[in-house]
Amino acid sequence: MAKSLKGVFLLLALLAASSGLAQDDYIVGERDVLNIQVMGEPDMTATLTVSANGTITYWYLGEIPVAGLSVQQVKEKIHDLLADGYLVSPVVGVKVSEYRAKEVEIQGSVNRPGTYPLTTNTINLIKLIALAGGVNAERVGSYAYIVRGSAQKISSSIKETDLATMENRVTVDLGKLLNQGDVSEDKPIYGGDFVLISSRDIEDVKRNFIWVEGEVPRPGKFPYQEGLTALAVVIQSGGWTDLGSPNRATISRTGPDGKTDVLRAKLKDIRAGKRPDIPLKPGDRITVPQSIL
Repeated sequence: MAKSLKGVFLLLALLAASSGLAQDDYIVGERDVLNIQVMGEPDMTATLTVSANGTITYWYLGEIPVAGLSVQQVKEKIHDLLADGYLVSPVVGVKVSEYRAKEVEIQGSVNRPGTYPLTTNTINLIKLIALAGGVNAERVGSYAYIVRGSAQKISSSIKETDLATMENRVTVDLGKLLNQGDVSEDKPIYGGDFVLISSRDIEDVKRNFIWVEGEVPRPGKFPYQEGLTALAVVIQSGGWTDLGSPNRATISRTGPDGKTDVLRAKLKDIRAGKRPDIPLKPGDRITVPQSIL
Protein backbone atom coordinates (compact mmCIF):
# COMPACT_ATOMS: atom_id res chain seq x y z
CA MET A 1 0.00 0.00 0.00
CA ALA A 2 3.04 2.29 0.48
CA LYS A 3 3.29 3.71 -3.06
CA SER A 4 -0.41 4.38 -3.35
CA LEU A 5 -0.39 6.35 -0.10
CA LYS A 6 1.87 9.15 -1.33
CA GLY A 7 -0.99 11.18 -2.72
CA VAL A 8 -2.82 10.96 0.58
CA PHE A 9 -0.26 12.69 2.78
CA LEU A 10 -0.88 16.22 1.48
CA LEU A 11 -4.60 15.74 2.04
CA LEU A 12 -3.95 14.52 5.58
CA ALA A 13 -1.75 17.52 6.32
CA LEU A 14 -4.42 19.92 5.07
CA LEU A 15 -7.06 18.15 7.11
CA ALA A 16 -4.92 18.36 10.24
CA ALA A 17 -4.48 22.10 9.74
CA SER A 18 -8.22 22.60 9.29
CA SER A 19 -9.41 20.08 11.89
CA GLY A 20 -11.06 22.80 13.79
CA LEU A 21 -10.97 25.61 16.25
CA ALA A 22 -13.69 25.86 18.86
CA GLN A 23 -17.13 26.00 17.32
CA ASP A 24 -20.24 27.50 18.88
CA ASP A 25 -21.99 24.13 18.50
CA TYR A 26 -19.33 22.25 20.47
CA ILE A 27 -21.03 20.42 23.35
CA VAL A 28 -19.36 21.24 26.66
CA GLY A 29 -18.51 18.40 29.01
CA GLU A 30 -16.79 17.58 32.27
CA ARG A 31 -13.16 18.75 32.57
CA ASP A 32 -13.45 21.22 29.67
CA VAL A 33 -11.90 24.60 30.53
CA LEU A 34 -13.99 27.65 29.61
CA ASN A 35 -12.81 31.22 29.28
CA ILE A 36 -15.54 33.77 29.98
CA GLN A 37 -15.35 37.49 29.22
CA VAL A 38 -17.83 40.33 29.49
CA MET A 39 -17.21 43.40 27.36
CA GLY A 40 -16.25 46.42 29.48
CA GLU A 41 -16.02 44.32 32.65
CA PRO A 42 -12.41 43.08 32.98
CA ASP A 43 -13.01 41.95 36.58
CA MET A 44 -15.53 39.42 35.28
CA THR A 45 -13.04 37.60 33.09
CA ALA A 46 -12.61 34.05 34.36
CA THR A 47 -11.14 30.71 33.29
CA LEU A 48 -13.16 27.88 34.79
CA THR A 49 -13.07 24.09 34.66
CA VAL A 50 -16.34 22.23 34.29
CA SER A 51 -16.75 20.12 37.42
CA ALA A 52 -17.54 16.42 37.65
CA ASN A 53 -21.21 17.29 38.17
CA GLY A 54 -21.21 19.41 34.99
CA THR A 55 -21.21 22.89 36.50
CA ILE A 56 -19.06 26.01 36.72
CA THR A 57 -19.08 28.57 39.53
CA TYR A 58 -19.00 32.07 38.04
CA TRP A 59 -18.96 35.44 39.73
CA TYR A 60 -22.06 36.21 41.82
CA LEU A 61 -24.12 33.90 39.67
CA GLY A 62 -22.90 30.90 41.64
CA GLU A 63 -23.10 27.39 40.28
CA ILE A 64 -24.27 27.15 36.66
CA PRO A 65 -25.01 23.81 34.91
CA VAL A 66 -23.23 23.81 31.55
CA ALA A 67 -22.40 20.18 30.65
CA GLY A 68 -24.47 19.07 27.68
CA LEU A 69 -24.92 22.63 26.42
CA SER A 70 -23.26 24.03 23.32
CA VAL A 71 -20.78 26.88 23.70
CA GLN A 72 -23.41 29.18 22.19
CA GLN A 73 -25.99 28.00 24.72
CA VAL A 74 -23.55 28.59 27.60
CA LYS A 75 -22.96 32.11 26.27
CA GLU A 76 -26.71 32.78 26.08
CA LYS A 77 -27.31 31.34 29.54
CA ILE A 78 -24.69 33.57 31.18
CA HIS A 79 -26.00 36.56 29.22
CA ASP A 80 -29.54 35.96 30.47
CA LEU A 81 -28.41 35.50 34.08
CA LEU A 82 -26.34 38.71 34.01
CA ALA A 83 -29.13 40.64 32.33
CA ASP A 84 -31.49 39.60 35.12
CA GLY A 85 -30.61 42.37 37.54
CA TYR A 86 -26.82 42.61 37.21
CA LEU A 87 -25.88 44.29 33.92
CA VAL A 88 -27.71 46.13 31.16
CA SER A 89 -27.30 44.45 27.75
CA PRO A 90 -24.16 42.49 28.65
CA VAL A 91 -21.98 41.31 25.78
CA VAL A 92 -20.68 37.89 26.80
CA GLY A 93 -17.94 35.87 25.16
CA VAL A 94 -17.32 32.18 25.91
CA LYS A 95 -14.69 29.97 24.38
CA VAL A 96 -13.16 26.62 25.22
CA SER A 97 -9.53 27.18 26.18
CA GLU A 98 -8.77 23.52 26.86
CA TYR A 99 -10.63 20.55 25.41
CA ARG A 100 -10.67 17.71 27.91
CA ALA A 101 -14.17 16.19 27.86
CA LYS A 102 -13.96 14.31 24.59
CA GLU A 103 -10.79 12.29 24.09
CA VAL A 104 -10.09 9.53 21.60
CA GLU A 105 -7.18 7.14 21.41
CA ILE A 106 -5.50 5.99 18.21
CA GLN A 107 -2.84 3.28 18.15
CA GLY A 108 -1.11 1.06 15.63
CA SER A 109 0.42 2.07 12.31
CA VAL A 110 0.34 5.86 12.68
CA ASN A 111 3.31 8.15 13.21
CA ARG A 112 2.12 9.71 16.47
CA PRO A 113 -0.10 7.22 18.34
CA GLY A 114 -1.72 8.47 21.50
CA THR A 115 -4.73 10.22 23.03
CA TYR A 116 -6.20 13.27 21.33
CA PRO A 117 -8.84 15.72 22.63
CA LEU A 118 -11.66 16.52 20.23
CA THR A 119 -12.27 20.19 19.51
CA THR A 120 -15.55 19.33 17.81
CA ASN A 121 -18.36 16.98 18.80
CA THR A 122 -17.09 14.33 16.38
CA ILE A 123 -14.18 13.88 14.01
CA ASN A 124 -13.92 11.69 10.93
CA LEU A 125 -11.35 8.91 10.82
CA ILE A 126 -9.17 10.50 8.15
CA LYS A 127 -8.90 13.70 10.20
CA LEU A 128 -7.94 11.72 13.29
CA ILE A 129 -5.26 9.91 11.26
CA ALA A 130 -4.00 13.33 10.19
CA LEU A 131 -3.79 14.51 13.81
CA ALA A 132 -1.75 11.39 14.56
CA GLY A 133 0.80 12.33 11.89
CA GLY A 134 -0.63 10.16 9.12
CA VAL A 135 -0.23 6.44 8.60
CA ASN A 136 3.16 4.76 8.65
CA ALA A 137 3.47 3.84 4.97
CA GLU A 138 5.96 1.06 5.66
CA ARG A 139 3.79 -0.71 8.24
CA VAL A 140 0.14 0.15 7.62
CA GLY A 141 -2.16 -2.78 6.99
CA SER A 142 -5.49 -3.08 5.23
CA TYR A 143 -7.94 -2.24 8.01
CA ALA A 144 -8.74 0.12 10.86
CA TYR A 145 -10.76 -0.98 13.87
CA ILE A 146 -12.94 1.43 15.85
CA VAL A 147 -14.27 0.34 19.25
CA ARG A 148 -16.98 2.66 20.48
CA GLY A 149 -16.67 4.20 23.94
CA SER A 150 -13.71 2.07 24.96
CA ALA A 151 -10.70 4.42 24.99
CA GLN A 152 -10.31 4.17 28.77
CA LYS A 153 -11.03 0.43 28.91
CA ILE A 154 -8.60 -0.87 26.29
CA SER A 155 -4.86 -1.12 26.81
CA SER A 156 -2.80 0.68 24.17
CA SER A 157 -0.84 -2.59 23.78
CA ILE A 158 -3.93 -4.67 22.93
CA LYS A 159 -3.34 -7.35 20.32
CA GLU A 160 -4.90 -6.67 16.96
CA THR A 161 -6.25 -10.22 16.83
CA ASP A 162 -8.13 -9.62 20.11
CA LEU A 163 -9.54 -6.28 18.99
CA ALA A 164 -10.84 -7.78 15.76
CA THR A 165 -13.19 -10.06 17.70
CA MET A 166 -14.90 -7.38 19.81
CA GLU A 167 -18.63 -7.09 19.16
CA ASN A 168 -18.82 -3.29 19.32
CA ARG A 169 -16.07 -2.98 16.73
CA VAL A 170 -16.46 -1.04 13.46
CA THR A 171 -14.14 -2.22 10.68
CA VAL A 172 -12.85 0.23 8.06
CA ASP A 173 -11.27 -0.79 4.75
CA LEU A 174 -8.19 1.45 4.60
CA GLY A 175 -7.51 0.53 0.98
CA LYS A 176 -10.87 1.95 -0.06
CA LEU A 177 -10.54 5.01 2.19
CA LEU A 178 -6.94 6.04 1.51
CA ASN A 179 -6.37 4.74 -2.01
CA GLN A 180 -9.78 5.01 -3.63
CA GLY A 181 -11.17 7.98 -1.69
CA ASP A 182 -14.30 6.06 -0.67
CA VAL A 183 -15.93 8.49 1.78
CA SER A 184 -18.32 5.78 3.01
CA GLU A 185 -15.30 4.31 4.84
CA ASP A 186 -14.52 7.66 6.55
CA LYS A 187 -16.41 6.77 9.73
CA PRO A 188 -17.22 9.30 12.46
CA ILE A 189 -15.19 9.08 15.67
CA TYR A 190 -16.79 10.10 18.97
CA GLY A 191 -15.35 11.00 22.35
CA GLY A 192 -14.24 7.86 24.16
CA ASP A 193 -13.62 5.82 20.99
CA PHE A 194 -10.51 3.64 20.56
CA VAL A 195 -9.01 3.31 17.07
CA LEU A 196 -6.39 0.82 15.93
CA ILE A 197 -4.73 1.11 12.52
CA SER A 198 -3.73 -2.40 11.51
CA SER A 199 -0.17 -3.48 10.84
CA ARG A 200 1.05 -5.25 7.72
CA ASP A 201 3.34 -7.33 9.94
CA ILE A 202 0.36 -8.69 11.90
CA GLU A 203 -1.56 -9.35 8.70
CA ASP A 204 1.43 -11.25 7.31
CA VAL A 205 1.43 -13.44 10.43
CA LYS A 206 -2.31 -14.05 10.06
CA ARG A 207 -1.78 -15.04 6.43
CA ASN A 208 0.95 -17.53 7.28
CA PHE A 209 -0.08 -19.22 10.52
CA ILE A 210 -2.79 -21.27 12.23
CA TRP A 211 -3.34 -21.05 15.99
CA VAL A 212 -4.19 -24.01 18.24
CA GLU A 213 -5.19 -23.41 21.86
CA GLY A 214 -6.97 -25.01 24.78
CA GLU A 215 -6.52 -28.60 25.95
CA VAL A 216 -3.60 -29.56 23.69
CA PRO A 217 -0.06 -30.46 24.82
CA ARG A 218 1.68 -27.84 22.66
CA PRO A 219 -0.59 -24.84 22.06
CA GLY A 220 0.70 -22.10 19.77
CA LYS A 221 0.92 -21.06 16.14
CA PHE A 222 1.77 -23.42 13.30
CA PRO A 223 2.84 -22.57 9.73
CA TYR A 224 -0.01 -22.62 7.26
CA GLN A 225 0.34 -24.64 4.08
CA GLU A 226 -2.12 -25.43 1.34
CA GLY A 227 -4.28 -28.44 2.21
CA LEU A 228 -3.74 -28.25 5.97
CA THR A 229 -6.71 -29.63 7.92
CA ALA A 230 -8.08 -29.25 11.44
CA LEU A 231 -7.12 -32.73 12.63
CA ALA A 232 -3.67 -32.52 11.04
CA VAL A 233 -2.70 -29.31 12.84
CA VAL A 234 -4.11 -30.54 16.17
CA ILE A 235 -1.97 -33.67 15.77
CA GLN A 236 1.01 -31.36 15.21
CA SER A 237 0.18 -29.76 18.56
CA GLY A 238 0.28 -33.19 20.23
CA GLY A 239 -3.37 -34.15 19.93
CA TRP A 240 -5.58 -33.38 22.91
CA THR A 241 -5.06 -33.90 26.62
CA ASP A 242 -7.08 -36.21 28.87
CA LEU A 243 -9.04 -33.16 29.98
CA GLY A 244 -9.88 -32.15 26.42
CA SER A 245 -13.24 -32.47 24.71
CA PRO A 246 -12.22 -32.93 21.04
CA ASN A 247 -15.77 -33.27 19.70
CA ARG A 248 -16.54 -29.79 21.03
CA ALA A 249 -13.58 -28.15 19.30
CA THR A 250 -14.19 -24.95 17.36
CA ILE A 251 -12.52 -23.09 14.51
CA SER A 252 -12.69 -19.27 14.66
CA ARG A 253 -12.30 -17.71 11.22
CA THR A 254 -12.14 -13.94 10.72
CA GLY A 255 -13.05 -12.65 7.27
CA PRO A 256 -11.75 -9.56 5.44
CA ASP A 257 -14.60 -7.50 6.91
CA GLY A 258 -13.49 -8.36 10.45
CA LYS A 259 -16.50 -10.59 11.08
CA THR A 260 -15.64 -13.83 12.89
CA ASP A 261 -17.43 -17.09 12.11
CA VAL A 262 -17.17 -20.08 14.46
CA LEU A 263 -17.19 -23.58 12.95
CA ARG A 264 -17.71 -26.80 14.87
CA ALA A 265 -14.97 -29.42 14.49
CA LYS A 266 -15.73 -32.86 15.96
CA LEU A 267 -12.10 -33.96 16.00
CA LYS A 268 -12.66 -37.35 17.63
CA ASP A 269 -15.28 -38.28 15.02
CA ILE A 270 -12.99 -37.00 12.26
CA ARG A 271 -10.15 -39.20 13.52
CA ALA A 272 -12.53 -42.21 13.60
CA GLY A 273 -13.52 -41.58 9.98
CA LYS A 274 -17.10 -40.70 10.89
CA ARG A 275 -16.81 -37.17 9.53
CA PRO A 276 -14.69 -35.50 6.84
CA ASP A 277 -11.76 -33.40 8.01
CA ILE A 278 -12.08 -29.62 7.70
CA PRO A 279 -9.71 -27.68 5.40
CA LEU A 280 -8.20 -24.67 7.14
CA LYS A 281 -7.63 -21.11 5.99
CA PRO A 282 -4.79 -18.78 6.98
CA GLY A 283 -5.37 -17.17 10.35
CA ASP A 284 -7.79 -19.84 11.63
CA ARG A 285 -7.82 -20.39 15.39
CA ILE A 286 -8.66 -23.88 16.69
CA THR A 287 -9.79 -24.24 20.29
CA VAL A 288 -10.10 -27.60 22.07
CA PRO A 289 -12.17 -26.90 25.20
CA GLN A 290 -11.96 -28.67 28.52
CA SER A 291 -14.40 -31.51 29.07
CA ILE A 292 -17.44 -30.56 31.15
CA LEU A 293 -17.38 -33.95 32.92
